[in-house]
Amino acid sequence: MRENAHCHHEHPPSPGFGAPDEHEHELAVVSSSIGEHEEKKWTRVAHAFVRDWSMLWKEILGGFLIAGFLAALVPHDWWEGLFLQTGPPFVRLIENGLVGPIIAMISFVCSVGNIPLASLLWSHGISFGGVISFIYADLIVIPIIIIYAKYYGARAAAWITGILYVSMVLAGIIVDLVFSALGLIPQGPGLPSAVEHAQIMWNSTSWLDVAATIFTAWLLFLHFKARGKESGHACH
Repeated sequence: MRENAHCHHEHPPSPGFGAPDEHEHELAVVSSSIGEHEEKKWTRVAHAFVRDWSMLWKEILGGFLIAGFLAALVPHDWWEGLFLQTGPPFVRLIENGLVGPIIAMISFVCSVGNIPLASLLWSHGISFGGVISFIYADLIVIPIIIIYAKYYGARAAAWITGILYVSMVLAGIIVDLVFSALGLIPQGPGLPSAVEHAQIMWNSTSWLDVAATIFTAWLLFLHFKARGKESGHACH
């Protein structure tokens, strides 16, 4: 009986009944690792955000500047003469779809920077299909055509440009027809251009701007915080 009692007292405690301090320490370690993992994920998002803006800010700024100059310097009659606004609707749709990509080629801004220009064209009477074909035409702007010629040769570049141009025109026409059939195209007089009639006002969009600004500041904070840590490790 004494031996059994002695063996009973020497048995190690069950894993489920460990010391409370040890259990709390394990929970703290797990929580810390989860928090570090979440911070690393958002830090990667912040790095991607900064990289994207570092690549696109010139095109976006250029798009607004070009749209502003065109809005201020190009007479309204010139836009009306460039894009058909009378006659059979289908003929007008085809003509606007053909001219839209040509304007995009001349402006040579990317698919983000050409949105202000698209707003300007829409306000001056270009059809919905013409605006769509204009937006699609960022793949045949002059700098990219030069890159096509450099890598594939002039003949291949001409074929690529021609095929893309036709596909953009057809895509704009098809989108216009589908949206017209579904009644999704705004009717009535042309909407004011966001570039020509921009003004500061407080509305629901302003709250979204405030939220976006706060989120952007947080991402920038994470990015530069990580950069600071990396610089500190490099110094050591």
